[in-house]
Amino acid sequence: MNTLKRGTTSEMQVTSIRLEPELKERFREISGEQGYQTLIRDAL
Repeated sequence: MNTLKRGTTSEMQVTSIRLEPELKERFREISGEQGYQTLIRDAL
């Protein structure tokens, strides 16, 4: 799998998505120390 080079968070644009609470909680559970927002960006 190819890994994307990420910019800093200050280089990113803010956006908003709506997720079911269960989906967000699942991302939190499987992300561990990485953080669920990073995992969601990877999924997108």
